[in-house]
Amino acid sequence: MRERRWSKLPFYDPKGLLIALDKLSDEVAAANLPYNLTSLRTNELKPYREGRQCALFCYGIGQRFGLDVRFAFVEEQDIDFVARFERDQCVHFVPIQMKELVPERVRDSTSLQNELNKLAKYGDSSDLVVVFHLNRGVTVVPEQLAFDKVKVAQLWFVGYTGQGREWHLLGDMLSESGGASVFRYPEP
Repeated sequence: MRERRWSKLPFYDPKGLLIALDKLSDEVAAANLPYNLTSLRTNELKPYREGRQCALFCYGIGQRFGLDVRFAFVEEQDIDFVARFERDQCVHFVPIQMKELVPERVRDSTSLQNELNKLAKYGDSSDLVVVFHLNRGVTVVPEQLAFDKVKVAQLWFVGYTGQGREWHLLGDMLSESGGASVFRYPEP
């Protein structure tokens, strides 16, 4: 039922969106706007911030697995986005909840573990994929994190490496087959 509803949504190409946003960010930087606008940290701009973060994840996962992963905006219960990809001649839909480890400038008192602990509220989310955008310099050491309160299908982290146009994709953190990969921010 919900897959049928999702199939009618407009799905976006993450590569094209990220390239367009990259061009736009240069223009915004030249405009000398306040931090909360340039970083999309207002309630009105939150969908755009989360859309960029979801595009980064979908592009990165597509690069990792050699898939064309598209995404659509959704507001259903705990779902922010739906990813769509085709494999073995079958279309798959994946519900996604975006989270963020915000920059120290926004809230320096939080930690990745504190944010993970908040996932306990998703009690029965057996198909939900949670993606954390790591928006600060942080080293993720899985052995130092507690995942016991995380009751979702998959948990992923995406974050800037601090080097050129490279980004990390870590996950699935809840699977023994999870791992890390690096992808490059797309260029025209």
